[in-house]
Amino acid sequence: MPGSSYSFKSTALAMLALTASAWAQATCYTVYDSKNEVIYRSAEPPVDMSKPLHQTAGELPSGSRVVFTPNNSVCVTEVHALPGAKKRTSSSANMVTDQLNMGSMITAQ
Repeated sequence: MPGSSYSFKSTALAMLALTASAWAQATCYTVYDSKNEVIYRSAEPPVDMSKPLHQTAGELPSGSRVVFTPNNSVCVTEVHALPGAKKRTSSSANMVTDQLNMGSMITAQ
């Protein structure tokens, strides 16, 4: 039955897209400095998520690391103490792929 197979594939792709979208929207971003102190915490990403993470790591303070939490309930208290911080808007273009590839954490060199 070619029709039912197509319907299943369409449904599976739609569910995957909805799940990825919901997960990306529920993310909390926390940046720790080299002393393990929180310098940024928000549902908004600290760097431009439309770019690959390795290209934006230089925008973070040296020795800092970003941790992604798929539950934004830890973002109740926001912290915006990044040097030269700019308010950024989220783009899900590379977010899910980069989170999976980077193991949900990056470290600035």
